[in-house]
Amino acid sequence: MKTKRVLRRVNARRVCAVKNPYPNVNPPRARKVITRSTSRVIGLFSSIKNRALVPWESSLEFDCLRLLETDNSVALYAAQPEVLDYEFEGKSRRYYPDFRVEHHNGRTEIIEVKFEADVADPEQQARFAIIAKAYKKRGIDFRLMTERDIRREPLRANARLMLEARTLNPSPQMKLDVANAFARRPPRTLGELETALGFPTERRGELYGMALRGFFTIDLTTAPLSGDSLIASDFKYSSLGE
Repeated sequence: MKTKRVLRRVNARRVCAVKNPYPNVNPPRARKVITRSTSRVIGLFSSIKNRALVPWESSLEFDCLRLLETDNSVALYAAQPEVLDYEFEGKSRRYYPDFRVEHHNGRTEIIEVKFEADVADPEQQARFAIIAKAYKKRGIDFRLMTERDIRREPLRANARLMLEARTLNPSPQMKLDVANAFARRPPRTLGELETALGFPTERRGELYGMALRGFFTIDLTTAPLSGDSLIASDFKYSSLGE
């Protein structure tokens, strides 16, 4: 079933409402969204990783969520999950990060999404330097991402293509077939995996669905997705039988 997207006007703002199997927004945001603009689009992103709807407030944040969702190094992420109190120019300030990201290797990262034109402001740069230092003291990385990072190709197009398969949840038999393929002779490319499974190219979306769920990783950064795309897996397939 294809995802349906409907634009509706709520409290003088446009909200992108997505029909989704996950009813909860998790965790609740630290900041309440208040906007006087009637043309601003905000929405909810359907996340497999979080099994929840993740809010976004700009098209750039939406594109960033696509990257987080398709990055197999990312375990979980949340939008505006906390508030950081800091001082700037002798005044107390509050900072609400765009995203907090938990990686499988235990690393925690705060991501701030901004357009390059906004980052060029010297005052903004000074603020973010103080914020980054505050998070560093807590053992948390701080990363500023602009459209140059988020919308670079072919990563952006590949992430969008992968997410078209988010509803294709692999069957138990398919999981076992893929596990056996990696156990016999680990395939190096998508095409090799398709050959091992006896899959026609038309079923490639099912493999994208498995990759989105962490069963193996597909290289999204080097070239447009194809049968030559490199793959790898450190998933513990033995757990499927437990």
